[in-house]
Amino acid sequence: MNLLDMLAGDPPQAIYKTEESPTTVLGVSETKTNNETESNDGVHYLPTVLTPMQRDICEIIVQIMRHHLTNGVESRRNRASINSLLETAESSEGIASSSDSYDMIKLLFDQLCIASRHPSLLVDHLMPKKLLLSETNQRLLNLSGNLKLFNEIIDGIIDTLRYSSKTEVFNILVIAENVKELELVEGIIIGKQLYYKNLSSGKMYEDNRGMPSSEQTEEEPKSKKRRFISREPQTGSAAPCLYLTTTQQFYNHYTPASLSGNSAFNLIFSFDQTIDCDSPSIEVLRNVDNNGRKTPILIPVPVMSILHVLTQIAKPAGNLGNIPIDRSSSPAHKWRIRALNVYAVNRFNLFEQSVTGFYRKHHQSMIDLYNWITDPTVENFPDFGIQEFSNSLNLNFTDEKLMKKLRVDYLETLAISDGEMRTYNYGEEVRSYKNFKYTLSVILNERIGELEATQKSLSNEQLTTFRNDESKRQLEIDRDEDLIAAGYREMKALIDKANIAERLSARVDADIAKVRQKNEDLKSKKRYLEDNVKSATEEIVANQKANIAELEKELNNVAVELEKLNGESEETRFKYQESSATAAKLSGELSELQEKNIKLQQKVTGPGARLLPTLFKDDSLHKIEAECYRIEQESKVIEEMFAQKLDTVIKERNGILDSSGGSSSRQVNRISRSATPM
Repeated sequence: MNLLDMLAGDPPQAIYKTEESPTTVLGVSETKTNNETESNDGVHYLPTVLTPMQRDICEIIVQIMRHHLTNGVESRRNRASINSLLETAESSEGIASSSDSYDMIKLLFDQLCIASRHPSLLVDHLMPKKLLLSETNQRLLNLSGNLKLFNEIIDGIIDTLRYSSKTEVFNILVIAENVKELELVEGIIIGKQLYYKNLSSGKMYEDNRGMPSSEQTEEEPKSKKRRFISREPQTGSAAPCLYLTTTQQFYNHYTPASLSGNSAFNLIFSFDQTIDCDSPSIEVLRNVDNNGRKTPILIPVPVMSILHVLTQIAKPAGNLGNIPIDRSSSPAHKWRIRALNVYAVNRFNLFEQSVTGFYRKHHQSMIDLYNWITDPTVENFPDFGIQEFSNSLNLNFTDEKLMKKLRVDYLETLAISDGEMRTYNYGEEVRSYKNFKYTLSVILNERIGELEATQKSLSNEQLTTFRNDESKRQLEIDRDEDLIAAGYREMKALIDKANIAERLSARVDADIAKVRQKNEDLKSKKRYLEDNVKSATEEIVANQKANIAELEKELNNVAVELEKLNGESEETRFKYQESSATAAKLSGELSELQEKNIKLQQKVTGPGARLLPTLFKDDSLHKIEAECYRIEQESKVIEEMFAQKLDTVIKERNGILDSSGGSSSRQVNRISRSATPM
């Protein structure tokens, strides 16, 4: 027991618990109940698992920064020092040291949270859009468990809507912490049968497709504040529509038009686990009636990760009025240390999980989740057993156990040399963000080298050996197949011989049955004759002989008649042959005549015969037209002749009138108005 424990009067067993116990450090309840984790208000935490790359990067980060956690444990062990009791806020050296510890603990906490969401977010610079568009979906999904869960949910919703009778548009609001994470989300939804719009930036790939009648339009009110309004979808389309936005933009700029009733979202999926579900923006948006229930919010939580630990440890409320000089003594700093210690103790569970096994285990729950999302009438949310993972977290442990867990490196090296697993050089204690990034990049580079060496080893050694073994096995299979084929041919020949023998035996059995039947008939006849011979008399014998004689006469008569009939049949056959020859000759002539008749009928009823009346009419018309043309020409000549003569008469008349113009006699000057004779 140290000096501070004796002064505080705590029981001796208290020193074997962590310092940040729920009753001593935080001052608030740390664990959340199942009702808080999956509330009845429609906020549901979905369990997922970290991918192998995520858990390896998280383990590398812990190993790089573990000195700051161990230093905190060692400082708690040395609390009995008198100098530590005499330290005051004016000690600049102590304040500087605590400030460095505060910054490094915060850096460790932030980097673990980022790596648990997506390892690509650790990169400081922007990711090229071409890189995201050229990567396959399988490779992108292997980077993040959250994206893998989101991809499963989107594919399930698409399949459920495709085979449902619903026609309305299914609106989904996707919230992420930053634009870079939205681009990662956009990289996996490109190419799916859905519509989407990035409200925080432009699309990586502009497909020139508008949102189907439920597209959110942007308005610029007088206050210069952007409003994104989701219109009511029209019927005729069941494709999901995704709207991507960041958390901060959603808090500040999203104002749904609740008065018009057209801002209903069917689902809100948040990649940001720290989203405030009680904020006015979300409350107003979720209060819009969505077929009888509030819009559900789904938040993915990688189990056994730092994000999972944060759901079980309550974050202390901020107090701006009481900001301590030493930041290491703030409740937020102690909360981070508490979460990091719990994660360090429980992180071994990450390497015992299987991504494939996890989704196979919750396959039926995922199907129920798709139906629950698309059908608002389904009330019960499917059980994913996240509380079981939460109960398996070890929240109470000793400092010795924490130190033991921190010394263990769970990162599995891939390259093997001299039969021993080599360890990574995590360097000395990191004191700055730059050193941390440098050490992380060096270890990741070594990791990539191990991957290349492992790939080369598999290609050169194990793959060659595997191919040789496979070739030998294939040769053995070929030999066995040849033996099986030979045996099959022999068996088929034996089966054919057996079938032939079976048919012969059946035929022999049938012949034997016939012979037996004949023997039975002969025996019965013999018995009949013997019985009749015994009872026969002379009169019966005489009558029988007389009957036999009559029968012989009838037989002779029948034979004569048969000979006559045979002769008549021969004559009739000869006559029939002659008549048939004549009939064949006549039938040939008849067929020739029929062919000639058909040809004549074709000529009579052919297209030429049908055109004769038309040809007659055309010929008559040509003749009439020629006669009309001749008459017209003659009439023209006569008209010209008459016109010439008429002009001559008119000229002569005019000359007479002109010559008699000087006479004063009225009678002489009068000219007759009657027509001039021809």
